[in-house]
Amino acid sequence: MPTSPLKIALSCLLVAATLVGTTAPAAAMMESPERILHRAYFAEYAVEDCREALNLYRRAAESGLPDDLQRIAETGAERCRDRIAAADFSTLMPADVLAYAELRRPGELVGALSDMLGLTPDSMRALLDQRRDANAGTMVHIPHRLALSPSLLDAFSQFGGAAVCLTEMNFNNHQPQPRGVVVIHHGDHKLMKGLIETAFQFAPTGEKVAGLPTFASPVPQLGGVAGVLTEGLFVLGNDRALVEGCISRLTGRSEDTLRNRADLQEVFADRGDRTFFAFADLNRIYRLAKEQVPPHDRDDLEMANRFLDLDHLQWATFSFGADQKTLGMTARLRYADDHRSIVYNLLRLPPMSRDVLNYVPDDAAAIVGLGLNPALASIAAGRAEQSAQVTGLDIPREIFGNIREIAAFVVPGPAGRMVGEDDPIPNAGLVISSNDVSRSRALWHELLRLPGLANEDGAPIEPKTFQLADADVTSYFIPELGNVYLTELDNTIAIGLTRRALRSAIQAKHDGRSVVKNKAMKGAFEKLPDSCGMMVVGHLGRLAEVGGGMNPEPEFAMVAGPAAQLCRRTTFWLSMGQSPTELSISASLMGLPDANEALSMLSPLFGGHAHTERVQIEDVPQPQARKVEPEDEEATEEEAVTAL
Repeated sequence: MPTSPLKIALSCLLVAATLVGTTAPAAAMMESPERILHRAYFAEYAVEDCREALNLYRRAAESGLPDDLQRIAETGAERCRDRIAAADFSTLMPADVLAYAELRRPGELVGALSDMLGLTPDSMRALLDQRRDANAGTMVHIPHRLALSPSLLDAFSQFGGAAVCLTEMNFNNHQPQPRGVVVIHHGDHKLMKGLIETAFQFAPTGEKVAGLPTFASPVPQLGGVAGVLTEGLFVLGNDRALVEGCISRLTGRSEDTLRNRADLQEVFADRGDRTFFAFADLNRIYRLAKEQVPPHDRDDLEMANRFLDLDHLQWATFSFGADQKTLGMTARLRYADDHRSIVYNLLRLPPMSRDVLNYVPDDAAAIVGLGLNPALASIAAGRAEQSAQVTGLDIPREIFGNIREIAAFVVPGPAGRMVGEDDPIPNAGLVISSNDVSRSRALWHELLRLPGLANEDGAPIEPKTFQLADADVTSYFIPELGNVYLTELDNTIAIGLTRRALRSAIQAKHDGRSVVKNKAMKGAFEKLPDSCGMMVVGHLGRLAEVGGGMNPEPEFAMVAGPAAQLCRRTTFWLSMGQSPTELSISASLMGLPDANEALSMLSPLFGGHAHTERVQIEDVPQPQARKVEPEDEEATEEEAVTAL
């Protein structure tokens, strides 16, 4: 039978694939050394893949290049090797460090800040073409859009960073000086490299380390200082053994590094790519301190150990950097699993369930949250009846047993006023989540009614009940302050210094529009760690509105208004988490104001063009207009009469 055209085509493709498969390795083996060198240079500078470039440089150096190209290949391999090491300086440090700190690629942080502030241009030349003509008569041109040149950002990014470690500390003046080593990665920064190489000429020559340029010199207070200069690194230390150790790890002859310590893998995983990172081995530092401190100070150290259990401290870390248009920092302190720290255990707070945040209004400008007690499964029916009998001991029981968590908040709007005074009262409120809400209600009822009963200006003022936003609210008079309002929402107690604050909390409960669902604040709450037992979350734009409501003077409004507009997307949070063995403090800042928008607001003050850009505010939550209900007006009038 004749062969079909389809079978013929498939047979041709199979033969072609076989030929390609057999000739490709041969072609790769026949690739010229110069071609390999070109590929290495492209991988290093165009693709920025230093590991691939390192392999190609080494292949080129082993392929019989001419002398001039051989040196280029060897230098490129050393340069890439040093850049890979500088990506994690801890791979160069000894494992038994007391303290360690690193600064990695600070130019990347500068670039991230430039992006956050809207200073990174799409085209620098296009911006330069928008400058005003010299005939305009102004000495200085205020640009419509300010930008940082990409070339300047590239110059910053060329500096690879630096790291320092200490292996011995001095807690006694009679002991040897601290020992440590510093590693600086000048990278491709030609000016810095040139300055170091030029200064190296004036340093006395020391015995070479691994055949590299080495100097050694006695320095007062530090002892003998040794330094080694590689293609991309400058290693300096007051102990030659430490310097030799860094070079040995750099060249792969030693794997005894800080990064490879098994007990610190979690620490370095948490560090991530942050720009600054510091670590302290608290256990070794404390043991060294016990050996070195003078006898008259040992009693104080032992007393601190009894309360803080310093014997079981492990380590502490601090990190700072930018990620996904967010500035963040984290500090951690770790104890051993079997620690017995009296201070830490007494002050440790449980993590917040954050249920209380469902009653915080969505336009809150700032929230302070605190977890006090874990949730109980159930409350006996008889106990709820007994809760109406309030005693003095119910106050510590409320704090140390009943209250689960609390959240204080403040919302924008015109401030209230103190009775008989012109001092403002913020629209602040407090939401309390408890295991036994009836007992909490009874206790807070007694506490809030006491000031009114002790009124010195006249007859005692009893609490009053009225309706506010479909909720039963009780008003308590506080001398020299005014009225404080309380209501019960499901399993929580809500207290407001003003009607506006309490109404916002009630509406958050009824409408389901709480701060955790608010678009502007949602990102901050999502980034809070699960162990968070104490939090502070805020919106800078709304805080500026709160300030404007507290001070209605025109001069202050001129500042508060623009500040609220510029910071309409700026949020921050601070949290503290306490597990049985670890204390962690974290903070973050998101949505920095646009520098060019600020410039457009301020340019008229400097004689420049008043440049107004269209601001996209569709996604910015707007304050909700609140209806003033008739009972509010009547109650306000009644309160004024009572106060008089």
